[in-house]
Amino acid sequence: MSDKTKLIVLNNLDNPTGALMSQAGLQTIVDIAKSVDTYVLCDEVYRHLTQEDGYSPSIIDLYDKGISTSSFSKVFSLAGIRLGWLATHDQAVMKACLSYRDYETISCGQLDEMVGTLALKYQAVLLERNRGIVRENLKVLEEWVHQQPHITWLKPKAGTTALLYYDFDLPSTIFCDRLL
Repeated sequence: MSDKTKLIVLNNLDNPTGALMSQAGLQTIVDIAKSVDTYVLCDEVYRHLTQEDGYSPSIIDLYDKGISTSSFSKVFSLAGIRLGWLATHDQAVMKACLSYRDYETISCGQLDEMVGTLALKYQAVLLERNRGIVRENLKVLEEWVHQQPHITWLKPKAGTTALLYYDFDLPSTIFCDRLL
């Protein structure tokens, strides 16, 4: 970090590991960003798909120069509507993003916006459903991993992905080609 640093970019949670930063971890990044007066852009597309109940803070909960991006695709299981958002407390950033949006997007589909509006209206129900699916799937994967002598992992704390490790004497590209 230096006074030339303009932006710190991160994913929380991390894909493919399923690692989720604690509030203390995010605060450390915020403190570093403040020390050089820079922005933090955080992709939070999997936020709320956690293995345990509780609130996962957003970067904008902790920092005025935080910028959060997300969408309906992961948490709401609505990838087909292709809608997302950016949130920040920094009005200059928001104004610049809205101006740029005018050049990039003519309009969103009305049906997509209606589905997105319904998803937000029923977000508690959708989140409960989707967390249940993710948690159940993780239990199945966890049981399988424990039965495999050549597979290890760090159990993910959130999200829909897990990073598995194997100890075969075989390059991963060949392993994947054979698996396919």
